[in-house]
Amino acid sequence: MTLHKDTRYSQNREELLEYQKKYGREHKTKINNYNREYYINNKELLLKKQRKPVQCKCGRIVTQNSLHKHMTTKLHDTWMHEKNNQIDGYEIIVLGR
Repeated sequence: MTLHKDTRYSQNREELLEYQKKYGREHKTKINNYNREYYINNKELLLKKQRKPVQCKCGRIVTQNSLHKHMTTKLHDTWMHEKNNQIDGYEIIVLGR
């Protein structure tokens, strides 16, 4: 990861990360209440976003919510292997290594 030398974050990264952790521990209930309220107020939008169809690199169309799970399946691995072995419709066969 490349950080710019002149940014506040890059100069004080460790202190800022520690501050975030400390804030999270001290304001846990406040953060949980905020997240709960946000979910209640935006439930339809969030669920709509999760159900949005997306196309995986292998070519299969899945929902945004299940994309990560799909990428761990044998089907995805098989399709990706086949796709990686084809260029412009021709299958690449590797002979002896």
